[in-house]
Formats: sequence, C-alpha cells, structure tokens
Amino acid sequence: MVGGDVDEVNARDIVIRLTNGYFQRISPLHSAYAPLHYVLLFPDGRNGWHDGIPWNGIQWDGSGFI
Repeated sequence: MVGGDVDEVNARDIVIRLTNGYFQRISPLHSAYAPLHYVLLFPDGRNGWHDGIPWNGIQWDGSGFI
C-alpha cells in the first residue's frame, strides 16, 4: 500500500478485503499467509500448514513428546 513510514517498506504485509468491506492484515504466522504470499508454490490456494498435520513417527500426549 502506498504511504507510511520508510521502515514499513521492508514489511511483508498481506492485506485482504473482507466481505463486509473492511480490510484485515494477515499475520505471517497465519496459515493463509503462505498461499497468499507464495502464490506460485500454492497455486490451488490450500493452506501452507494447519494444526491437523500428522506427525510422522512422533506421538504427543498433550504435555510432551512420548
């Protein structure tokens, strides 16, 4: 977006327009950030990660790794 401080030029802002007309900035930690920032790596728009990704060979009991 045009304007702002010089320090904001290096920031990687992803801003989306919601259906109600308002704008919302997406954090780099949000699962939708990767497909919105790296569109060539995620051409189908799927989330880059989510909480339901299975761990391969690692079990979690809620308090730590087993």
